[in-house]
Amino acid sequence: MAKVTNSLNKDFFREVEVSLTSGPVVRSSNFHPIEPVLACGFSEEIVLLKGSSHSTPISTWKIERRLPCESSVLSLKWNANGTKLAAGSLDGTAVIWNYPTGEKRLLVQIDDRSNHPVVVWNPLNCNVFASFYESADSKRVLICDASDDSCYSYDFKSNQNVSCVEWISRNQLICGYVKGTAEIHEIELSKKSTSKLIKKLVVSARVSHSSDPYSLSEGGMGYKVSNIVWNEELKLLATSSEDSWIKVCPKI
Repeated sequence: MAKVTNSLNKDFFREVEVSLTSGPVVRSSNFHPIEPVLACGFSEEIVLLKGSSHSTPISTWKIERRLPCESSVLSLKWNANGTKLAAGSLDGTAVIWNYPTGEKRLLVQIDDRSNHPVVVWNPLNCNVFASFYESADSKRVLICDASDDSCYSYDFKSNQNVSCVEWISRNQLICGYVKGTAEIHEIELSKKSTSKLIKKLVVSARVSHSSDPYSLSEGGMGYKVSNIVWNEELKLLATSSEDSWIKVCPKI
C-alpha cells in the first residue's frame, strides 16, 4: 500500500495577522484571480488589500481602497478577469463594483428578503452573472449583464427551489434543485431577454431507477443537489447530491 506523507515544510504556511479595523471581524474574503489583491468584507465596507507582487509577504500588503456598503458583506466573488467584484450582503442585495476604479456598477435584489444572495460569474462571459438565494426557499435566479455599456437582465423562475447554479457555456447554465433534479437553460440577454429549457437531468440516485424519475423527484422523492461543477476543457459535468452520490457525465 502506498504511504502518504506530508512533504510540505513546517514553515510553508505561516499565520499572519493583519489589522484592518477595530470593528467587527472579517465576514468574507476572496483573492483577485490575477493581481496580488485580497478583498475583505466587513459589516459596512469592503477593504481591498494589495501587495507589490505575489511574492510579497501578505503582512506587508497595504490598503488600496475602501468600498462603503449598506449591510454586512457575507460573500465576495471576482469575475474571471478580475475587472468586477460582486458583494452579497445580509440585506438581500448584490452589489457589483468595477475594479480598479472602485465605481459601483450595479445593485440588484431578487426579492424583498433579508438573506444574502450567491453570485455565480460566467467564466466564459466575464460580465454576466447569475444570482440566487442558496439558503432560502427561492425559485428565482436573476441573470444580469454587468457590462459598462449594458444593463440587460432576466428573472428566471422555476417550479422548484434552487440549491445551486453553474455556467456551462457563454449562454447556458444548469440549475440544481432541492428535490434531486437539474435543468439546463439557454439564456438570451437583450432588450427582450428570454430563456429556453434545453434538458432535464436526474441527479439524486434515489430516483434514478424510476421509469419516470423526473416526475417522482418533483413529487419530493429526490435528495437535494448540493453542487454542480463544469470542466470546460474536458467537457464534463459533475454533480453531487445529499444521497452521497457523485455523477459525472458529458454535456448533453
